Amino acid sequence: MSTFGKFLSGIFRLIVMLLSVVAAIWMMQFPVLMNQYEEVLVSARETARPVYDETQRQAFQENYAPEAYLETLMRKSEPSDSLQVVYNTLKHFQAYDEKVTALSEAPIWKRPWVFWNISDKTTREAIDFKPQLLLDTEGITYGVIGVLLLSIVLFLLAWPLRKWRKKNAS
Repeated sequence: MSTFGKFLSGIFRLIVMLLSVVAAIWMMQFPVLMNQYEEVLVSARETARPVYDETQRQAFQENYAPEAYLETLMRKSEPSDSLQVVYNTLKHFQAYDEKVTALSEAPIWKRPWVFWNISDKTTREAIDFKPQLLLDTEGITYGVIGVLLLSIVLFLLAWPLRKWRKKNAS
């Protein structure tokens, strides 16, 4: 191989290494995003918690589940705006609680799919995303996955070139 060929090969290797670092850092942002999404959900749930706790207290005094208690109140009389707000807050609290539980209890390999299934546009927009480098097990795992995905993509992109070079070399 000529000196120029060695130079180009070295440049190509440097580019691949830089792309690998970029892919690792980029993939390491997914657990950061999921953690920040979970923080927004927890905050929203805690905002709704006082209404949920009070409704639950009143419902248990009447031997009802909170949701059934509110539905009974809404059927008995003309539903007021405040009763509708309490009902909606209760529904939101339960939804947030289910999402937080699902995301926090999901194993590392299922977490992206759980996140994909539970995430909604409104909550994602509420995130004030701050990039970080997670050097824990989850962050490093995602970084390695990023490098592996990049390797597969580069292999697939280079495959036709290798076939062409092999064909022309004969």
